[in-house]
Amino acid sequence: MKGFTLIEAIVSVAIIGLMSAFTVMGYGDLRNQTALNRAVQKVALDIRKAQNLAVATVAQSSGSVFCGYGIHYSGPDTYILFTDKDLSGDPLCGSVNRKFDSGEEVETINIEQPNIKLKNSFSDILFFPPDPVTYINGASAPTLQTVIALCVKNKCDSSFKQITVWGNGRIDIE
Repeated sequence: MKGFTLIEAIVSVAIIGLMSAFTVMGYGDLRNQTALNRAVQKVALDIRKAQNLAVATVAQSSGSVFCGYGIHYSGPDTYILFTDKDLSGDPLCGSVNRKFDSGEEVETINIEQPNIKLKNSFSDILFFPPDPVTYINGASAPTLQTVIALCVKNKCDSSFKQITVWGNGRIDIE
């Protein structure tokens, strides 16, 4: 007679069960890594949005001059897209402090991916038109770089990605 013995059938079922268990366990990590990649891409896209808005800035509103756009850390799950305003009306933006102040919010952005948060607080990043020149944390001169890290909430030591914003405007994802 041809066929499988009971032992062969049990071993086959055990192997299939183990493979299924490993697949299901890896699915959670894969889902978290996908969410982390999406969140990092979204933050980098919002930084590029601020950069592009600074390039296109020529508008004035209610006596204030828009002197660039930037990103401000608000909390582990939120950051703010802001415009640095010169309330004195100086078209050359000589009296701006190159960092976020209350009332300069354009949009508050929440990280929408589940289990993802900003790993570290980061300095204000401001893109000053027309080039745009990059200022970090209100520095009076362009700054070399700042790093923004995002991570999976319960695995911040091992599962994170970084965005580096350079003083020349380059934005790298690592």
